[in-house]
Amino acid sequence: MIFGFLKSNGQKYKTTQIVNGEKVKIDYSDFYDLRSNDKYDEFHIGKIQVTSGQFVITDPFLLYNPHPLEKTVDTGQYDMYLYFHDCDMGYRVAYAVIEFDKKIPETWECALTNDSLLEGMDKTTNGLFPVDAGLLCVSDKETFKAYDDFYNDFVKKNPDGNIYDDHFAGEFAKNGNIPKGTYKDGDWINYPINKDHNIIMFSSGLGDGLYPAYWGIDENGKPLKLLVDLLVIERLGKSKRR
Repeated sequence: MIFGFLKSNGQKYKTTQIVNGEKVKIDYSDFYDLRSNDKYDEFHIGKIQVTSGQFVITDPFLLYNPHPLEKTVDTGQYDMYLYFHDCDMGYRVAYAVIEFDKKIPETWECALTNDSLLEGMDKTTNGLFPVDAGLLCVSDKETFKAYDDFYNDFVKKNPDGNIYDDHFAGEFAKNGNIPKGTYKDGDWINYPINKDHNIIMFSSGLGDGLYPAYWGIDENGKPLKLLVDLLVIERLGKSKRR
């Protein structure tokens, strides 16, 4: 849970947030205004339908943390973008962003799950999302329930199957080399679970890991963006565009 939130040493693009009694430093200098950051190319992957006002972020095939984020937004449809970075490791997804408002956030805070839902889990990783299948997904809470039903139904009907190889690989392949230079087998899908719900899956930067998500908020604490940081720049160190 958030117990405090304050500016850090007067620096414009750094904050300190208290999570579970520990200080968490957030340096948002690289992503506070991605549209003006020439290290990245913006790609619009469509709209995400929000029917409950809450989001789930997880590995779509290992389903580590099925619990929704604590903060809520208004229901509706919102634009989602991927920001690609062209480097020696290829054309990689560096950030995934849902945009509720085009304004630049005043500051950023960790995207947390309510502690009461994390029984039996390591609460020190609240706000971090593990990946072991090279992919993350973002969806509305009600969409995720529909996806979970779809996933379990597939497993029941195909006990020897693989849901990625047997179903989703073909969906990803439809977006191969879109945008130009991305993975030929596809880096993302905007997948309709049914007529009211869609789930968005995307490749996790340079591979598996533990990735943070943040809310970009205005001066009144209203969410303007939800961002997943794939830590591409951090992993590459000093990186130059090819």
